[in-house]
Amino acid sequence: MASAAVEALARKAQSATNTVARMREAARIQQERVFQVVEVTGGAAVAGFVDGYFGRPEIFGVPATAGVGLVLAIVGLSDLIPGGVHLAAIGTGMFVGQAYEWAARRGVELAA
Repeated sequence: MASAAVEALARKAQSATNTVARMREAARIQQERVFQVVEVTGGAAVAGFVDGYFGRPEIFGVPATAGVGLVLAIVGLSDLIPGGVHLAAIGTGMFVGQAYEWAARRGVELAA
């Protein structure tokens, strides 16, 4: 009888340990998602500030913020540096801002 009670208690303890491990993993995943949203938004904000402050600089006829953002995204996704996923998120934000602007201009042209 005592052995069964000990086994039941051990099962409950293992179940609680497993539940806590699942909760920690879910929290870690959610934290990564939040960081990515913040990094992409930050990249877009930096690109907007640079474009506004420097008057939309270009490098070889390409908007500088879009070019730099694309390079950061590619380098970040290539696993050349540790934590590159964060660099990729920032670069994506920089690039996506320019893609949105281009698409909006194109939409206006097509609507006219």
